[in-house]
Amino acid sequence: MTPTQHLDGLARVLPAAGWSTRPRYEEIPVLLRVFSPYLPAFGESVWVKPGVGGVPWFMSSSGDPIAPCHDLVGAVQGIADRLGPIAEAARAMGQEGPLRRLVTRIQHAMRRSHVIR
Repeated sequence: MTPTQHLDGLARVLPAAGWSTRPRYEEIPVLLRVFSPYLPAFGESVWVKPGVGGVPWFMSSSGDPIAPCHDLVGAVQGIADRLGPIAEAARAMGQEGPLRRLVTRIQHAMRRSHVIR
């Protein structure tokens, strides 16, 4: 399988765990942007690296291994471990009245400035 195929497989399972994805296959290496819908400007850029014995691994944007590509459950958990606490804080802030309005205004401003694509 190619890195793109591995990332496509991961992209298919992440929404069930509450994550949004955006393929960035024009990048080298190809990337899958993973983020919370509550905090779209913050996320993880996942890529694929051949591992020991040719076993490909999902890697974080910082170069840390997440999980072997054949372990989609482990990859989803690894991403949740990295992004979950921050995404949960953003979600909680977004549910509060004035804070929710502030988050919405920031998101709209970021979209207008093309920070979020």
